[in-house]
Amino acid sequence: MMHHTGKQTAPQLGHWGREWLVALFLLILPTFYAYHYSQPYYSEYVLPGEIVSLQEFGLDSSLYMTYVNSGYTYLLIDAEDILEEYGEEKVDFFELAMTPEEEEMVMMEEGEFSRLTTLENAFSIAQELTQPIPDEAQAVYDELLHGTAEYYGDSLGLMVALGLIEEWKGLDFSQGGRYKIAGTGTMENNHEVGSIGGMRQKIWSAEASGVDYFFIPRDKGSYYYLYEGISNQEEAEAIVEEYGLQVELVPVANLEEALEFLEYLRGENSDAKSR
Repeated sequence: MMHHTGKQTAPQLGHWGREWLVALFLLILPTFYAYHYSQPYYSEYVLPGEIVSLQEFGLDSSLYMTYVNSGYTYLLIDAEDILEEYGEEKVDFFELAMTPEEEEMVMMEEGEFSRLTTLENAFSIAQELTQPIPDEAQAVYDELLHGTAEYYGDSLGLMVALGLIEEWKGLDFSQGGRYKIAGTGTMENNHEVGSIGGMRQKIWSAEASGVDYFFIPRDKGSYYYLYEGISNQEEAEAIVEEYGLQVELVPVANLEEALEFLEYLRGENSDAKSR
């Protein structure tokens, strides 16, 4: 008579059974990844760009502006490839509620309006602070409009206003090339420096280009009334601290604060020469 203990021994896979499971897994895995990464993912991505001399826009200036590179993804694998190439610390993705083509049309229209508005503000304020107004002022403005046509957005406003003042007053903010000065920020009609997009990428661009001083909006207290997330100032300061960057940030709330800092640099340079 046979007695049962109430336990059953699990069937054991033989050699061929284990190989079959491995083969099935290896077959399914690439299929899963192919399906996953081929899923639609409409987003705008933002990458570091470069700094650009204002001389490229026809200004007799030692200053630089910054820009970012951007584009669109259609599939999830596009985003993964960009992350792998540039690193997540330098890339931002913004999911779209429309197709990339539709988004680009809207961005170009809004960006062109913003560019023209900030240039008009920069030009008017520079004239206000520079007396007498140079005879060639209108020709300078026309060249600015033409020279900046390939860019969209309003983040060049502050640096253009400073560059105009530098040219029209016969100054050299770089102190004979001693300082490399760049920055970003809108120029509002009340002289305030407004917040911009792509701050993280612009900080990386400035660092890579050896910028000594980089103007940013001093918007820590005002940003929350207009936008979500952290302010330009907080984001820039956090990046510099986290990655130990060498570029020195100069937060300014308005054009006058930027001019005061540049005057301070000029005084420092004069003191150094006299010692």
